[in-house]
Parts: sequence; structure tokens; C-alpha cells
Amino acid sequence: VNEMMYYNDFMYAATSNGISVIPANILTANYNIEVYVTQIKINENDTSILSNYNLDYNKNNIAIQFAAIELGGHFKSFIYSLDNGTNWVKLKNQNLVLQLSYGNHILKVKAVDVNEKTSNKTLTLYFNIATPFWKAIWFRILLAILFQCAVFFVVSRWLKKRKDAKLARKIASVQTAALEQQAFTSLMNPHFMFNALNSIQYYINVQDRKNANRYLSDFASLLRKSFEAAQQYFIPLEAEIENITIYLRLEQMRFTQRFTYHIQIADQLELENWMIPTMILQPLLENAVLHGMMPSTIQGSIYIDLKEVDRNLVITISDNGIGVANSKLLNQQIGHKSHGTDLINKRIAALNHFGTQSISIHTTVAFQDNTNPGNKVVLIIPDDLYTAWLQAKQQ
Repeated sequence: VNEMMYYNDFMYAATSNGISVIPANILTANYNIEVYVTQIKINENDTSILSNYNLDYNKNNIAIQFAAIELGGHFKSFIYSLDNGTNWVKLKNQNLVLQLSYGNHILKVKAVDVNEKTSNKTLTLYFNIATPFWKAIWFRILLAILFQCAVFFVVSRWLKKRKDAKLARKIASVQTAALEQQAFTSLMNPHFMFNALNSIQYYINVQDRKNANRYLSDFASLLRKSFEAAQQYFIPLEAEIENITIYLRLEQMRFTQRFTYHIQIADQLELENWMIPTMILQPLLENAVLHGMMPSTIQGSIYIDLKEVDRNLVITISDNGIGVANSKLLNQQIGHKSHGTDLINKRIAALNHFGTQSISIHTTVAFQDNTNPGNKVVLIIPDDLYTAWLQAKQQ
């Protein structure tokens, strides 16, 4: 080359053989070299070459050998990307060794030619490494449930022995109605626990980690409160409102917000002055949720109103479910019998042996609607019930 000059996007070179005209922008060829797997080893054992691998948690040491077929000799190197598909790493040779964690992984490999152009053809391999059972969410949830059940079993046995010893010393003086109250309370606790465990089963099955943790937290709180309540025949009204709030929140999560609830407390009602029978509201709310609103096709609503009328505590629970008549017909068709209302009525009959006034419960329809008449339950608790019960227990 004797002389060179650049002019109008062309390079002119004067040589002994003539003038060469060279374009400034030369398009180099893209060879689109295809990548193949020639060998794959899992935990140093030769394995069949596949595109998708489902492996145990301890089979996560992967060694892969690649080859690029291009007879013109334009192949230069490999690049690969693991999982994200955006961060590409150059391979120094044709071998790649991976130590994969549990979960799903996507390996992509491309060839690069001598012009540093990346092939459009991608080799994709899928690896699904099983989660170790001790790290799986279902195992942790199961451990938590087993631990809570074990604690519940131990505490229940301890409470039963304590109650039996106490009743043996006072059986001559404690009224028959007090013994019936104890028997019905012991029946209500398993009924409540059965429905609570059914409520948690949903998130365990779908493996929703976030909601399962939230659900377990509320469930553990409700379980602890039920342990405390199991030792008493009566509970402060404020504590019972907290318990039913947690329960309704759990059922809202379980049934994916298919109903709303509202608790209205009258301004003149002093919660700290009231003690009510333990677990007397829970079955009423369960009936409203499970047998009233869940079979319904419309958005459910529960209204809980608490007020003091003539020195009596009046609790009203209203819902817009399918109503008692429709629920009984549906239960007959599916062969289901609800025991919650029966236990409530038996407990009320036993408690009515104490005070000068009786507990009363009234059930009516909430709305004039054939499909969704709803249910309205009015529970009236006299103010001297707890005092009368304490006096009878001390006799």
C-alpha cells in the first residue's frame, strides 16, 4: 500500500496492483452456530443427555461438556447464563461445573464466533432440584401443628386431672348444674379445635407461604387463648371480643374475603364489668359463616352488636346467609348435622340453674328474602349470672 485516503464513507488504498475501494461499514457474517451437549455428569456419574432434569436435593453437582458444530472454523467460545437470562458469562473452555441449590434453574448456552458475534441459537437446559424435606414449608408447618397439638394434649390432660381432683373434693356441695356446665364446656373445646384446624388446612394445601405464616400466627394466638379459656367457665367480655375477632379474621383469610364483619359496642357498655360463659359466641359465629354465608352466592356480612339493656347484656348476631330453613334442607341433602347450636342450648339450660334470671336465646330471620333471609340471633345474659355461679361453686 503506497497511500490511503478516506472520502465519502469509503477508504481508497493505492497499491502496486491498482486502487482498492473499501466500504467504511463492512457487515460481517453471523454464523448462528448451534450448541450441543456431548456429556453430562450428575454427582460425577454419567447421565443421559436430556433437556429437563428432575433431581433429588442431594443430586445437585452438575458437570456439562459442550460442543459447537461449525465446519468453516468460525467458532470461538461459549457463553452461558443461569436463571436470570441477562447476565452472560464466558466459558474458558467447553466444560461447565455447577453446584445448584434446591429449586428450579434454567441454563442457557450460546456460541460466539470469531467475529465476536453471538449465535441466535440457544441451548436451554432445565434443572428442578427437590427441596430438602426439612426446609420445605409444609414440613415446618407440620412441625408447628404437631408441637401445638402436643402442647394442647399435655395441657388438656393436666387440666383434666386438676379438674377431676377438684371435683372429687367438692362433689358433695357443688350443684348438679355446675357439673353439667363442666361437661358441656369440655365438649365445646374439641368442637372449636376441629373447626379451627380445618380453617388452617387450606393454606397448607396450596403452599401459600406468606398467608400460611400469617394464618399460623393468628391460629397460635387463638390456640393459646383457648388454652387459657379452657381453665375457666367464664371469660371477660373484652377477651371474648378479641377471640372472636381473631376467629373471624382467620375465616376471612380461609374463604378469601367472601364476607365482612362489623362489631358494634354501645358507648354505655362497660366491657370490664362483664363476665360471660366461655365459648358461647364461637359456635354462633361458626353457624353464621359455615352454614349461612358460605353456601350463599352473594357477598356475606356479619354484624355483631353488644349493648346493655335493663342491666342485661344483649348480644345480637346478624348475617345475610341462606337462613336456618335453607341450611337445614341443604344439610339433610348432604347428610351433615351441626352440633354447635345443640351444645349452646344445653349449656344455657345448665347455666339457668344459677341466677335469679335465665339466659335466653332467640333466633329469627334477618331479612324478608327467600334465597338469603339471613339469621338473627339475640343472646341475653343477666348481670347476676357470674356472681350466682361463683356463690354456688363455693357452697
